[in-house]
Amino acid sequence: MQKRENVVPSFTPLIKQFAAFVFVSSISAVCSLIVRYVANLVMPYEVAVGLAQVAGVIIAFTLNRRFVFSGEQVLTYARIWRFTLVNVVSLAIAVTVSSLAFRIVLPNLGVSFHPDVLAQLVGLAACALPSFLGHKYFSFRAAGVR
Repeated sequence: MQKRENVVPSFTPLIKQFAAFVFVSSISAVCSLIVRYVANLVMPYEVAVGLAQVAGVIIAFTLNRRFVFSGEQVLTYARIWRFTLVNVVSLAIAVTVSSLAFRIVLPNLGVSFHPDVLAQLVGLAACALPSFLGHKYFSFRAAGVR
């Protein structure tokens, strides 16, 4: 009797990589929250969220390159450009969702316990999966893979 091969691909490595991405992103998010809190003392909420997102991106790039997408470590301008492009999309998602949650959704739900932090967390969560997929298949893809 012939042993039948599993025709369904294993998602275990992808799930482990996504878990590592979420962990690294959590570190980045905490840093982002701190930056947004401090920046929000002197600037409007949306600008503070944008600034915090930039700080988070710098931390995320460094940690993701080292711990999550570590296959090819050659630092190229193309890789930095692709990472930046994915994060511009992520920034748009985070600021839009955070602002909608902070200005409209949470007030209408009567949330008064740190709505600024909750809104920012919702914005960060909204861009987690799109960011992971963008970085996996675009920012950190192996050289020569199209």
